[in-house]
Amino acid sequence: MFILKYFKSLSARLLVLTLLWVSFVSGSIAWTMLVNWELEASASAKYAVGELRLHAYRAAYFSQTGSSRLDFDKELQAMLDGFKNVRSGDSWKPLLLPREPDIADKLDLLEGRWRGSIEPMFVRARELGKPVDEYALSSFLDEATNLAHRIEEWRSGYLWQLRYLQMLLIVLAIGSLFAIMLLLWRWVIRPINELGEGINRLSGGDLTARVTPRSEDEIGRIAQGFNRMADRALYAAGCSLIFLGNRWIKNFCNRTHHFLILYNHNDRIS
Repeated sequence: MFILKYFKSLSARLLVLTLLWVSFVSGSIAWTMLVNWELEASASAKYAVGELRLHAYRAAYFSQTGSSRLDFDKELQAMLDGFKNVRSGDSWKPLLLPREPDIADKLDLLEGRWRGSIEPMFVRARELGKPVDEYALSSFLDEATNLAHRIEEWRSGYLWQLRYLQMLLIVLAIGSLFAIMLLLWRWVIRPINELGEGINRLSGGDLTARVTPRSEDEIGRIAQGFNRMADRALYAAGCSLIFLGNRWIKNFCNRTHHFLILYNHNDRIS
């Protein structure tokens, strides 16, 4: 009951309407920013997977040449850091792997291949001077490429969903704008226009001017007050006419009485 009584107030309805509109706009902006953040983070994850391929190439190169052990160890450590970075993510870059089971499985498989066979193969190749198994390396790089393609496929699908939902938000925003305009017309503009017309008629001398109260809110109470004021003005005008009529009749009778007295006096003289 209190809520229904509260919403009879125009100020309360306008306040709720404003809060709903601001909440809708703020929520839409926040949701769009979140989606864009996820797209940007997944793009960084795809780039990080590409860096894993680059470091694998460099590690293979340093395992076959007379380069320093430090360069080779740097590439191995860069691979480990790269896997850790892709897996844990970074909210500030931003970097985040898409939360899809098959993508996580591909990353697990890729890291398992690196730790279980590719990294030991590079270490043996450098220590023993043996050539790198090109087929195993190519297979590993293909798996990294497939992971990057899967991330891009997810981003493409997510991007289309974002576009559809953005179009839906635009339609909802336009629809809500028209709904707000309609409510403002019914709650504020039309009642005030009708009240203004009544005031103009009353000020122009039409004491029969009345306004139809369309609600029980503040404007409705103003309309009721205007009608009571017009009733009192009409009553006061009627009383004034009656008072003036009575005075006119009294003056007429007095003048008629004086005239008759004068007439009778003249008649006696003659």
